[in-house]
Amino acid sequence: MHRYFLMFIVCGTIGCLWVSCQKETTPFDQRIMSTPTQQALQGAYFLNDSIGFAMGGSTYSQSTLLHTSNGGQTWSLVDLGFDKIVYDMIFTTPAEGFLTGYDAKVLHTTDTGKTWIIEQLHGNLAWLPMYGIDFASPNTGVIVGGKGNSTGIIFQTSNGGQTWQQTYTSPSELRDIDFANATEGYAVGYGLVLKTNDGGQTWQTLDAKGDFFFAVHFPTEQVGYVVGNQGTILKTSNSGYSWQTLRNGNSPFKKRLHFTDVWFKDADIGFVLAENCLLQTTNGGQTWQQYDLLCHTNRGLWFRSSDSVLLIVGEQGCISQVEVS
Repeated sequence: MHRYFLMFIVCGTIGCLWVSCQKETTPFDQRIMSTPTQQALQGAYFLNDSIGFAMGGSTYSQSTLLHTSNGGQTWSLVDLGFDKIVYDMIFTTPAEGFLTGYDAKVLHTTDTGKTWIIEQLHGNLAWLPMYGIDFASPNTGVIVGGKGNSTGIIFQTSNGGQTWQQTYTSPSELRDIDFANATEGYAVGYGLVLKTNDGGQTWQTLDAKGDFFFAVHFPTEQVGYVVGNQGTILKTSNSGYSWQTLRNGNSPFKKRLHFTDVWFKDADIGFVLAENCLLQTTNGGQTWQQYDLLCHTNRGLWFRSSDSVLLIVGEQGCISQVEVS
């Protein structure tokens, strides 16, 4: 997923490595936050340590957007005027933000999320769910979506979201998009990793396969991580030209972990979220510490860097705060 555009733009085959996971433990401090919903939450986004959102809902019948102004201690519902699920969010200024949803909808705010305008993306596959959004700059942004192993779609804007153009159709669903710099971005999905070198206008397929990839994050321009729903973790150290398998989700000797999100503080320190646990590495994925989580079927995470706290969202409106070292 997009990583920290605000705060403000923060700033040939390699063999499989066996990843050692130490004994499962509970993080030093972990607690479930009270929320006013039982709907499934798909992700979280914070403008700063205080103001943030969590989004989700029911696919065909309800959107859910929660707002906090105290770092997640309390949450309130925001009325979107939209009756289907929403998936991902980004703000390009402290006031202007975008939210992606089902039926190729993008919701737009210019008042820090108080009110939202529903906009329709237009293309030959414009009924599909839009799962991921990221901006490389205030003007250049990309939305990805699709459905199953049959159809994927990419929309791009070069004018700050005033208009969106369909720039790519893929053979399978796309789940996430992350820009490493102002021009290079990566989209991942059903057995597919794509790269753009021109801000999302054109795309090429990379040699990274083997899973239904749910999330991607590039903490540096060269180093990036991709995680899959069957438990695969891939790493590149050369901007996607080659990939190292840190964990093979298709191995019969490994416990099946369904990964849903990934975020790295830098090239070495990062987190991979699974439906029922959290993995942490401090050495670029050579070894991992595994934590049990209080919430189940977790979908998205956000790292609050000022106090080393992860906010994790999932099913039944669950938001947990995890203190990590």
